[in-house]
Amino acid sequence: MTVFDTTIKEYLMEIDESPLLTWQEECELANQIIQFDDPQARDKLVRSNLRLVVSIAKKFATGKLSLGDLIEEGNLGLIRAVDSFDPSVGVRFSTYAAWWIKQTIKRALLLDCGPISIPTYMVELVNQYRQVITELQKKIGDVPNVNQIAQEMKLPVKKIVAIKEIADSVHTPLDAETDPADPAIQENLPEVSHQLPETALSNEEELSKLIRMLDKLQPRHAEVLRLRFGIQGREALTLKQIGAKLGLTRERVRQIQQEALNALNEMMNFDK
Repeated sequence: MTVFDTTIKEYLMEIDESPLLTWQEECELANQIIQFDDPQARDKLVRSNLRLVVSIAKKFATGKLSLGDLIEEGNLGLIRAVDSFDPSVGVRFSTYAAWWIKQTIKRALLLDCGPISIPTYMVELVNQYRQVITELQKKIGDVPNVNQIAQEMKLPVKKIVAIKEIADSVHTPLDAETDPADPAIQENLPEVSHQLPETALSNEEELSKLIRMLDKLQPRHAEVLRLRFGIQGREALTLKQIGAKLGLTRERVRQIQQEALNALNEMMNFDK
């Protein structure tokens, strides 16, 4: 019986029996998957992170989809993370997997959200995006890629990807009279607030760049993030554990973490 065939109760019981892995064990399993495509190693790495899927799925449980559906979508993201994880980058698997789990859940919510309200600026960007695709397709005789569209629209690639997701989810022409006070689709979806910048987790090259950027932060800010997210093979710590280690209150650690994440986001955006 797979995790997808179980009931929620059985699934949660299965999680309780799933062992937590050390950094060394994660590396060994990941290398077994990379070198030998080992199904047992893949299964063990998946099962040891089922708790992470449930934790993230609960944060997205707004009623649009059942918790069971959210967990199932999150499992798909977890499996994708297992197949693409490279331990040589130096980040704990849970930090890397959280990005994939969130993306699959958010995509499922986006496709299931029904009628949506899109602000005027996004309506204009989506319509421009569609027009550029049509014009480029005529010009080059093929479907343009993201880089070509980004160059034509003079926007960063990551923004084109976001626009594409919205355009793909809305197949009818958008109404430019949409109330500009309405929130964007992404803002309607709940966020997991303690994640590293999402765009830096989609591949190992960008993830390595993000880790190098930690050295540009204030030393204490960088140390808090390394401890919090298990970077460079460390065990990920709670805010309380970090506070005890650094002689700070839990609330002060939380503030430093948010300041550091904001700074990282700014650097990632500036570097695009």
